[in-house]
Amino acid sequence: MRHKDRHPEIDTFDYSLIPYMLENIDSLYRDPKDERYLILTSKKFDRFYRLALKHIKDKNEVWVSSLLGIDDKKSFQREKRKLQRSKTLVVVKE
Repeated sequence: MRHKDRHPEIDTFDYSLIPYMLENIDSLYRDPKDERYLILTSKKFDRFYRLALKHIKDKNEVWVSSLLGIDDKKSFQREKRKLQRSKTLVVVKE
């Protein structure tokens, strides 16, 4: 499994939090290159998350393409700035 090799800190428990992540979006970005949606979530159990979703149009499905755990506020802010520079902001929590 490629994802486990790149992100060993993510386990099945983190994947079980995806419904929470979708209800607690901090900000949502769209990647115009490959039509992925990148979601930064509010903190849950001492961790922030970046969740990437891909819409498969011909099957009308949404797939998780990436899940990244972010352990501290400073790293979360750095990830947010990176997305702000390179992606299109769709929505932000007020």
